[in-house]
Amino acid sequence: MSITVNSVHINNSLYLSDILQLVKLSMVTVNWTYSSSSNTLVQSSFEIWLGSSNANWGTDDFVANTYRQPFVRSKVLSVSMARKYFSRGNTYYGQIRVKATDGTLSAWKKFAFTVTSIPFAYNVVLGPASPTANDD
Repeated sequence: MSITVNSVHINNSLYLSDILQLVKLSMVTVNWTYSSSSNTLVQSSFEIWLGSSNANWGTDDFVANTYRQPFVRSKVLSVSMARKYFSRGNTYYGQIRVKATDGTLSAWKKFAFTVTSIPFAYNVVLGPASPTANDD
């Protein structure tokens, strides 16, 4: 029997292997889907690692120097990480794998994203609401 991580989404955007996603520096949410060779074989736990280098990416030798979540016994298909782990303008490389109810491990599924370096403006109010030609 086997279990496979099919896709990874960052902040609800599908990760495409040849495109690094640009994400805002807020909460980074990783979502995934999986499939198995049997209806009775489901995810029982997951593991996620993030690093700043792609050396050994997708292997057990990958250096997760940014975030490393050892196996969590959970059937959730999403994990959120606080912005304290990330810096503006940096690219991060991640990998995730799941463990099935029978102990079978999936292969590592790789993903990457870049945190935008563009400043954010929150709660912006433009005024006046009805500008005239004399308003700056």
